[in-house]
Amino acid sequence: MAKRPPKPVITFPERLRRIRQAGLHTETPVGHMRERDRLLPDLVERVRRIEAFLHHQATQNDPTLMLFFVMYDIEDNRVRRHLAKYLIRQGCTRMQKSVFLGSAGYKRYREIADTLEEVNSMYDNGDSILILPVTKDNMAQLNVIGKNLNFQMVVAPPKILII
Repeated sequence: MAKRPPKPVITFPERLRRIRQAGLHTETPVGHMRERDRLLPDLVERVRRIEAFLHHQATQNDPTLMLFFVMYDIEDNRVRRHLAKYLIRQGCTRMQKSVFLGSAGYKRYREIADTLEEVNSMYDNGDSILILPVTKDNMAQLNVIGKNLNFQMVVAPPKILII
């Protein structure tokens, strides 16, 4: 039996380009959003995910990894949904509806930033996407209002010597 040729890999910008050609420029009314797209995990679950993410970063001890936030204000529901799915596939953790926390080496960080820039330039819009690199020291100073967390313990675990 002859092997099938592998499916060509379609990049995220190419996927959105195809969606745009199929009518992306038309706005979907907010009232028509699916319920699952409106919902986020509750605050406790989101905080648990962030703690796990930061704990994983603290145990990596890889100086080439950088933490970054991605924040966006995107008008079109479909673009917003695809962008959120893309960031999750890239290993980012959703903190709020339009705020993600990611970790990557510089090369992968640049690929994500370049992809987001390309997506934003694909159509005429009033959208904005912010990418903010942060240090572990910045994360240690992060205040979460609504839940008492000590990110210092997660980002830089204390060194304890028991004699």
